[in-house]
Amino acid sequence: MKAKYANREKLPENFIHNMLSHIINDPALFRANKRFYKCVNINPKRWALMYNGYVSPTLEEIVGLATFFKIPFDTMLTFRQLNLFQTGQS
Repeated sequence: MKAKYANREKLPENFIHNMLSHIINDPALFRANKRFYKCVNINPKRWALMYNGYVSPTLEEIVGLATFFKIPFDTMLTFRQLNLFQTGQS
């Protein structure tokens, strides 16, 4: 049985990896748990897709991540805008 997203292309820039690198220096050190999923309102499957670079987080998900990691929302938006500018996404 093939994975649902096996043929999907990864995004050129991974917002989640960049954000985690900014927060804890090494994204591999972060382990999501039930408390994290509940606080940011993202299910484990969606988090895996974002973490592996298949989809970008929505604005609501960015708000949840900013709240969870106690990062000012303006900083997260600036970081996302820089990410979008580098990749040319809209």
